[in-house]
Amino acid sequence: MPGRLRVLSVGSTELTHLVRDALLLCPRSCLLVAATFWDLCSLSLHETEKVSVAVLDLSSSEHELRQNTEHIRRRWPDAEILLVGDNLDHLDDPLYDERVSAEIQPSELLTVVERLVAHKRRASRFRRRRIAEGKGRYGA
Repeated sequence: MPGRLRVLSVGSTELTHLVRDALLLCPRSCLLVAATFWDLCSLSLHETEKVSVAVLDLSSSEHELRQNTEHIRRRWPDAEILLVGDNLDHLDDPLYDERVSAEIQPSELLTVVERLVAHKRRASRFRRRRIAEGKGRYGA
């Protein structure tokens, strides 16, 4: 994977360990950690210049999950948001990009993260190419 992979883990210690173990398999990666919404808000801009993927814990309350997600969308609008947890049935919200089970293995998690980043890069290149061709955002 080209470039540096910057992943933000928001939630439990177990989630942080899972994300850390996944990133050990990716040499050009950086892990940022926030246990709570307040930790997330207190991350300095220097630490978090660009986040590729934010991984959130579904064991948080719905209110806290929404609060975290909305903050991430405002602060890092290009970041992909991945939810990890077993309570996947009731969530169908455009704020989240993908959801996976809490039983996921680190190597599988890394595959999902890399796929999300690659998809975002392809979409960005396609958008830039369409604009360069004069077709604009909606294909004039």
